[in-house]
Amino acid sequence: MSRETMTDAPADASEKAGVATDVVLETEGLKKHFDQSDGFLDRLLNAGQSVKAVDGVDLELRAGETLAVVGESGCGKSTLGRTLLNLHEPTEGTVRFRGEEIGGLSDREMRPYRSEIQMVFQDPLASLNPRQTVGDIVTAPMEVHGIGDSDADRTERAKELLERVGLKPSYIDRYPGQFSGGQQQRVGIARALAVEPDVIVADEPVSALDVSVQAQILNLLKNLQSELGLSLVLIAHDLSVIRQVASRVAVMYLGKIVETAPVRELFEEPKHPYTKSLLSAVPRIDPSARTDRVVLRGTVPSPIDPPSGCRFHTRCPAVIPGDDWSGSQAAFRRAFTFQTRVEGGDVDVDAVRRQMEGAEGGSASDEAVAERIVETTLPGEPRSLPDDAAERIREAARLLVDGDADAADRTLGELCLSPCADDEPARVDTGDDRWAACHRVDPEHDASVEPMEGTGAGSSG
Repeated sequence: MSRETMTDAPADASEKAGVATDVVLETEGLKKHFDQSDGFLDRLLNAGQSVKAVDGVDLELRAGETLAVVGESGCGKSTLGRTLLNLHEPTEGTVRFRGEEIGGLSDREMRPYRSEIQMVFQDPLASLNPRQTVGDIVTAPMEVHGIGDSDADRTERAKELLERVGLKPSYIDRYPGQFSGGQQQRVGIARALAVEPDVIVADEPVSALDVSVQAQILNLLKNLQSELGLSLVLIAHDLSVIRQVASRVAVMYLGKIVETAPVRELFEEPKHPYTKSLLSAVPRIDPSARTDRVVLRGTVPSPIDPPSGCRFHTRCPAVIPGDDWSGSQAAFRRAFTFQTRVEGGDVDVDAVRRQMEGAEGGSASDEAVAERIVETTLPGEPRSLPDDAAERIREAARLLVDGDADAADRTLGELCLSPCADDEPARVDTGDDRWAACHRVDPEHDASVEPMEGTGAGSSG
């Protein structure tokens, strides 16, 4: 079975099913930071440094819906999922289940909530004890939470659960290693269902599986959600996966949620440039249906020291120029990227020189290397730069080649000012049941300069 055989989920599955939209699980200002120091000396030398995996997340999961949390690997999705279940203790903020605070509770205090909130893990084999039979794995949560009148009763319940998730009841005496990856994930789902939870958090439940098996597991989750009235948090990095099963989507970047919307509206009209870039990478059966491909340049910043302002501004193709910029958006984006790389020490002069000498033979002069840096930064753009901007970039390139990165940084100075770099974007309502945190949708900021052409950043498709 392929993904193409699956039908689109309704824009609001909970409403279609007639289920109340009460909030079941919610976070407010949720943060989870990890200390990077292992010993006293590390703590002394790296005082205050921590990985800001989740850094101020507000999220709501409503009764009977499937909320997908999507983003690139390393953006904090899995950490968020584990923090929702208090497998990671929050650094700050709140996690509430049906209005009751559960963040930071001890294992004993969390026990009553474990039967209400369960997790399906990314790697099915790693999450299953290889020395236990499937029957032991599925019945163990029942024993802990006092479900079932006897061992025989729990065994019968386990067989029913195996059948519900598409496995034969006779498999109950087998071991995890005797199953395929897809079958192991079904066992993991059966274990999560054993305590009859209200909420399941599924962390990349199909990413470790073959494509041919992924649709089967997604269809299983979709059917279980509908049959049992579950509320489901589905964590994924592939938007083509979540379109078929989600009611709403929360897009995450570098520890923060940047946009939420009903799934259909998100795919038809994304608001945040990061969402547009993710959607542009989704494979299309019909190539003519593809919008402009948004190619993100640069690397994801470190969560130890995330950028100021909008965290996406270092890679955003739609970054807003400052009031003093009179050139094109395309020129600003490239000049802004160059300045950001100089500030971060990311311009590798030696690599440019080696590339030139390898391609052209012989040695490359300092002047030629500096010019190549400028050409790479601003291909065809110098004439569209305002006044002295082109010369300042050339001078900065010459200083970089001379080995004086600090002087290059000073030369650029405040060449490319942007509210995106200075001000953290506010959460702005962009329609019914949706919002985005982006200056381009905020009426408080002047976003009149059109994004650079050919990136898809200015389109809504």
